[in-house]
Amino acid sequence: MSFFRPLIALIIASVFCQSTLAQDEFSEQAVKNDLSVLHMTLQQAHYDLYAHSSREDYRALLNDLYGMIDGPQSVVDASKIFQRYVAFGKIGHAKTEAGYVQFIAHIGAGGRFLPIFIRVDGGTVFLVQAADIDGQTQAGMVIHAINGRSINSWLNQLGVYVSAERDLMRNSLMEESFAPLLWMELGEVDNVTLTVEGSDSVKRLIKVDAVDFPGYAAIRAAAPSKSLDTDFNAREYRLLSKGLAYLRPGPFIDLDTADADQRDPSYSGDGFFEFIDQAFEDMIASDATDLIIDLRNNPGGNNNFSDAMTAWFADKPFRFTNDFRLKASAATKADYERQLESGEPDGLLADLIEAEMTQPNGMRYSFDIPMVEPRQVHERYKGQVWAIVNRHSYSNATSTAAMIQDYEFGRVFGEETADLPTSYASVLTFELPETGVVVTYPKSRFLRPSGNVTMRGVIPDIVLPREPIESDKDVILEAVSNYVWALRD
Repeated sequence: MSFFRPLIALIIASVFCQSTLAQDEFSEQAVKNDLSVLHMTLQQAHYDLYAHSSREDYRALLNDLYGMIDGPQSVVDASKIFQRYVAFGKIGHAKTEAGYVQFIAHIGAGGRFLPIFIRVDGGTVFLVQAADIDGQTQAGMVIHAINGRSINSWLNQLGVYVSAERDLMRNSLMEESFAPLLWMELGEVDNVTLTVEGSDSVKRLIKVDAVDFPGYAAIRAAAPSKSLDTDFNAREYRLLSKGLAYLRPGPFIDLDTADADQRDPSYSGDGFFEFIDQAFEDMIASDATDLIIDLRNNPGGNNNFSDAMTAWFADKPFRFTNDFRLKASAATKADYERQLESGEPDGLLADLIEAEMTQPNGMRYSFDIPMVEPRQVHERYKGQVWAIVNRHSYSNATSTAAMIQDYEFGRVFGEETADLPTSYASVLTFELPETGVVVTYPKSRFLRPSGNVTMRGVIPDIVLPREPIESDKDVILEAVSNYVWALRD
């Protein structure tokens, strides 16, 4: 499962980490060689490179990209070429992050960017923060155009670098990455002109200047916008009232020891398991009748973590998939060998490695994901479970919500997830030999527990409207709490 990291957190981290990636150019031949390696390796290692895009279309794209490589290429331009190729398959778990890494390095070194942060609702694009120091732009304004070109044409242009199965997921990911995508496409420009419309229905042309990070902070201070102070990456358990408990598990990874680049899957994490166990023990001791599990803005992670949580309230054996199939390849074997250098694996990882090493390259094969047993009856949480999701509930968070629905462990509130519960995932990586770009690819295909193969996200049992753009109140949690309390009164 992939791990999507919020842009703001990355920008802030970059300010405190001044190490930057080299901005050297790559030779024309080096980039062409790596594009060939990328093409061949993805054909061999990706579970189904052609699931959504035909071989003929890929061949035409490859020819176009070769034609674009005319002379030495900057690191950013080379990264864009590789990401465009990977994203063309329209599978969220196939990607590179080289361009984003360059953006972070650029900001960390004092570089400038356009402070335009967006939200996409249907065909309408909104500003979620002021973008200029004078406050002419405001959160909630509709963006109609940038430099005279319609905002939807910009979404389409920048969207070729975003790995996503469908437009909802593409737009959701661009809500978290619009500023770096603009920088990747335009470079460090001095300014752009936004065509915006406020609540008075008047369209205005407003110049937005590029800023460094201190300049961005100054805009935030001069024109603050209301927003939740909830850290959705943090774990939290608390009792609300009237027998209602609240649990936000945070990402399903080991936050304490995970790789900085999230390259390797995380199968262990004592801190997470201790937190979950303590939360449910306290919950049971408090006689809570209802539990809200908050999966909003959850980037996902590994099912080993979510299974440990689900086992506390499950009343039957479960697993996140109805069917799990893998494709053997030289790239997968090589990545497993790289991981083995760090130590002897155990558990599921050991079983996956053993299965892979016995399969000939190119073979698609079934792998039995064992059912997870619920906890013993005397220590299980037996109250009603309510989960909350939104479009930013990704990867394993999506699978967890699907599991809660399909096994009837509880009910789901919120909006449809952008990510899919039937998908291509179980990602590994390989490195392009001449540029060093790391490519993530899905080696498996899994079906949601119900076996439904429809290309839809998790559809909540109870659909809620999206939260207002400028609000410091958690109206979604409030709505769910009121719904549950009304049932109990």
